[in-house]
Amino acid sequence: MAEVTVASLGVGYEIGRAIEMGKPVLCLNSKNSTNPLSAMVAGSEGVRMHYYDDPVELSDVFRDFIGTFI
Repeated sequence: MAEVTVASLGVGYEIGRAIEMGKPVLCLNSKNSTNPLSAMVAGSEGVRMHYYDDPVELSDVFRDFIGTFI
């Protein structure tokens, strides 16, 4: 899981490595952000994106994402 609302080379690297290793990747991006989302992250085939309004809703998102692998 990665929070990608603010660009970060380190997080981008980690996402790329996870995809390369065949790991599931969930990226979170705030709908309220004025920062543009990296097209490389948003368009990556190995990334599941979730756009959220309020961080409170993320507990259900985490549960659903993790639940698909249990």
